[in-house]
Amino acid sequence: MVTTAPASTVPSESGRTAKVTLPWSSWACLLLAGGIVLYPLSCSWSYISNYSYGWWVPLLALILFAERWDKRPAPESASRPALGMAFLLVWALLFLALRMALEVSMVARPLVLAVALLYVAALLAWFWIYGGMAWARYFAFPCFFLLLSVPWPIQIENPIVQGLAPFNAWLVAHALVDFGILAQATGQVIILPHCTLGVKEACSGLRSLQAALMIAFLIGELYRFTWPRRIQIVLLALGLALAGNFLRTLFLALIANSQGVAAMTEWHDTAGASILVFTSVTTFLVSYLLHRSGGQQAAPLAPKSVSSVLSLPPESVALRFAAGILIAAVAVELATQGWYGWRESGSSLYPTWAVQVPSSDPYKEVAIDKESSDILKYDAGREIQWQDTAGWSWTAYWFRYHQKAWAVSAFTNHNPDKCLPAVGYHRVKDYDPFTVELQGAPLEVHAKVFSWEGNPIYVFWVVYADRVNFPLEEAVGAPNDGILAKGRFYLSSIWHGRRGSTSETESLETILIGPSTFEEAKAAYLEQLHRMIVPEQKLASNPSPNP
Repeated sequence: MVTTAPASTVPSESGRTAKVTLPWSSWACLLLAGGIVLYPLSCSWSYISNYSYGWWVPLLALILFAERWDKRPAPESASRPALGMAFLLVWALLFLALRMALEVSMVARPLVLAVALLYVAALLAWFWIYGGMAWARYFAFPCFFLLLSVPWPIQIENPIVQGLAPFNAWLVAHALVDFGILAQATGQVIILPHCTLGVKEACSGLRSLQAALMIAFLIGELYRFTWPRRIQIVLLALGLALAGNFLRTLFLALIANSQGVAAMTEWHDTAGASILVFTSVTTFLVSYLLHRSGGQQAAPLAPKSVSSVLSLPPESVALRFAAGILIAAVAVELATQGWYGWRESGSSLYPTWAVQVPSSDPYKEVAIDKESSDILKYDAGREIQWQDTAGWSWTAYWFRYHQKAWAVSAFTNHNPDKCLPAVGYHRVKDYDPFTVELQGAPLEVHAKVFSWEGNPIYVFWVVYADRVNFPLEEAVGAPNDGILAKGRFYLSSIWHGRRGSTSETESLETILIGPSTFEEAKAAYLEQLHRMIVPEQKLASNPSPNP
């Protein structure tokens, strides 16, 4: 027996109407399956600040579905149990492969996009089974709307951020000069007379653009605009987002110049929220006026005559398909956790450690600003600056992450190769990694050289995990050029049970200014490293990887 709810009707041959109902049992299965399949996507919403709006997208997609339900076309006969079973089998195998790979790095963007597309495919297949191709086409927009919450590929996002942030800084600096304020833009940094402001990733305008896309597509769908009109609404929203982000950065820079950085910090979140309100309200008002004018609206779909409808597909077939999707999703999740749990059972632990420096001069602990803390999302962190007896300047950043589903991406998204060029440093050279063992803790050090105004900047970066099976190669961005090399890496990680979600992880980034050669910098770093690192527990067992 299938539980259904009342719904609208379609014409029958006798001129009377026949009920076509939405099986709530099927949709309960599909929604529960969505919670499992889209869990990796929700990790991206939690970790990547620019995509925090993603939590609202599934709810909005349900609203769009409900809005379309009352105006749907008549169903067509498309009940083909054999095809449905074949789809289920292929779907389950694909989800198993993707879920196993995602356990290595939960927010790997190509894999997250793939599981989102897999869920969209399951929804469309259910509509096809229940209402034929007419329903699959008609309800495609609410299904694909979910993809607006998927993080953009790095190959697309990075050029946008690296272009928007410096451009925004340059534009604001020139506007400040027009206001009579001495300002200079260097990369993503705005240099003011009394302070320096960084246009970080969250202030680049990317988040505003992404929210604007969601708002524009949502409003265009609710007003049923034609696609040319929807594109115009999207372009309007994008323009408003860019303009609003410029005004926001300019406002914050004026506050920082007149009242100080502390006052600017108090206004930061309020100014950010105002951009979303400004973009949303203005886009809605323009769309409302266009809707009132009655121009370029899509004609509503008229129900098909029953003569073209062979028979309503059995609701039981649709329910069995939805239940199959849920069962497959649960089975895949249990298989994934079971496999990785078995592979890491009894795995050795390394000792954890912390950074400790004297509290007296010349060491000085610097408070990490709230915006950086929100982006990095660490559980413990310190920034320490000092000068040694040779007059060389040191800055050390230490961060600790407890067990996180997105632990690997904490390092792949925020590391010297990405963060230092963003503030104007030029990457010069990478040296071969070297290992330093301190009281049982093996530290793999990645040494790099950057330049600032022609002067060498030496950077030593350590990423460390307390479990042997942590996928360190992925975390530090070791080269895996090509799809085949990446595939071999994931297959090896799956086989050996290497995942990032069950380790305590730490990073130590040390920046040194002063030495003229790398050999001098390395020797000074090793001396300082032995002073800074303090192990917190003894080695549990001799580390050796799983077979």
